[in-house]
Amino acid sequence: MKELIEKIKNIEVDDKTMLAIVLCAAVFIYLDYSFILKAQTNAIKSISPKIARIKADLDNFNRDYAQMSKMPPQALQEKKASNLKKIVEESDIASLLQDISDIANKNEIKINQLKPDKIVAGPKDKLPGMDKLTPMTITLDMTGDYHQLGKFINALEYGPNFVAVQEIKISSQPTDFFKQKINLVLKTYVKK
Repeated sequence: MKELIEKIKNIEVDDKTMLAIVLCAAVFIYLDYSFILKAQTNAIKSISPKIARIKADLDNFNRDYAQMSKMPPQALQEKKASNLKKIVEESDIASLLQDISDIANKNEIKINQLKPDKIVAGPKDKLPGMDKLTPMTITLDMTGDYHQLGKFINALEYGPNFVAVQEIKISSQPTDFFKQKINLVLKTYVKK
């Protein structure tokens, strides 16, 4: 090892060799910056907003968790009860249909036909407590684009009433490729 160090010390470098070494180093630094460091810098810039959003979400979670842990158990039970879906009564069917229509309008979905139908309970619907409820389907013929439909279904799912998507059919329209014909069947239960 000592011999190798001595040989390296004794190497004389002329001007051409030094120029070649400096030139190779400059090319290497340029290529490293152009292809590697630039890509890494761009990746870090694109990740920064995501990190900020995650930090904000964590701060919100920690604040909400601190508030929840200070709540008495009874207040937590009341909060859980307020998040439960409600089953509409027969007298409120018109209100439910109006709510569905309002949600469709907010999401720029055009309802061509809305048809509620009470259905006869089958054997699989005969569960405890079902004697007080009547199953009902709501058939909607609509037009809208795919993203509007997703927002509409999301709003229905997070709405206050119990409504489930039972069937969905989407077909294109020859006159407008950006809007689809949508047949949606919703299922809900009505208190007798």
